[in-house]
Amino acid sequence: MKIKEITIQKYKSIYEAIIELKDFNVFVGKNNVGKTNFLDCLSFVSELSQSGNVKNIFSNRGGYDKIIYGGQVKNNIHIYVKFMFKRNTIIYDVSLNGNGFIEEYVSINNKIYIERIKIASGVSRSLKIYHSVNEDYVSYNINEDMSILLFYNQYGIKMGDDLYNDIFNELVKAIKSWKFYHLNPSVMRNVRTVSKTYDIGRSGSYLSNALHSIMSSHLDIFKDIEASLSSGIEEIEKLRTPLDNNSPAGTYVSIKEKGFSNYFDLKQISDGTLIILAHLTIINSPEHKSLIGIEEPESYIHPQLLIYLKDVLKSSGIQIVAVTHSPYFVDALKPHDLIIVNKIDGKTQFLDVTSKEQLKKYLKTLTLGELLYSRETEDAVYHKK
Repeated sequence: MKIKEITIQKYKSIYEAIIELKDFNVFVGKNNVGKTNFLDCLSFVSELSQSGNVKNIFSNRGGYDKIIYGGQVKNNIHIYVKFMFKRNTIIYDVSLNGNGFIEEYVSINNKIYIERIKIASGVSRSLKIYHSVNEDYVSYNINEDMSILLFYNQYGIKMGDDLYNDIFNELVKAIKSWKFYHLNPSVMRNVRTVSKTYDIGRSGSYLSNALHSIMSSHLDIFKDIEASLSSGIEEIEKLRTPLDNNSPAGTYVSIKEKGFSNYFDLKQISDGTLIILAHLTIINSPEHKSLIGIEEPESYIHPQLLIYLKDVLKSSGIQIVAVTHSPYFVDALKPHDLIIVNKIDGKTQFLDVTSKEQLKKYLKTLTLGELLYSRETEDAVYHKK
């Protein structure tokens, strides 16, 4: 299940925006325009499906006053997400203030199936769920801090119709599966005590654990990762995750290169190799992911490998939302892959490159990277010309 469109109102620097997403999306723009805020908004929605206390989610971001636009705590945050799934249109719509949930619903093909009951003021503590067999709504009490996404699954509530139960379960599964990364090779170099996990962690600190778990339980996937790594970096022949002699045992990444009999361990592997390996581990993980958000995927990677990285991400079958500052990475993309981000009068704006005729004209003489990072074309990119 993938996002077709998202509307965001008053979340951090995003005062009001409608963003259409494709399978592969790369956000570009200057520093401090709101690119990371968009990723954080997606992460916020995913956390709603997993945490029973929205105030903790606020607190982890410094409090409600730090995420409501302009610190105006009397205002509400509103997020509307449209999904497509097997020709069905699913909407998740939520409004919150500093005290909790105000309005929230899920609709399937324009019919609301689960909804918080709106009240005149304050937060909502009750909801109604449509039961297709009885053709009526059944009311439930719900904590004002808990999302209907978590409530529905946690209490095993059914709508009566298996089709709509399955769609709703797929919705929750998809949102919970979203993962977000800002990879750092320095934290990938630590020996990790062996534990079963397929997630490398936000910065990649559990890369060794994830690869060892995949090798132990899904050798075919491990071999695919090894083959993909060798196709991108031809000098590499073998990949392994050996154990050290400590108790409990630790594991780490090592590689074998052509022309050498010994393996190189995590202290000898280059930063760029670790970053490429981290991306391959993320997208090949046995754990389902419907969306991945990545900040600066090009970091530490030679420009000649960026086309390979783009192809790896684009062919993953996972919806990708990436943020980049690299003109070399942009040059590896197509115009329709890009979403330009700018801030005007303190409000983050989003622009599809292909919607600007003036940009199409410049692309006849400039590469995409040159266009987006050239002062000469800045007005055409960021303003209505």
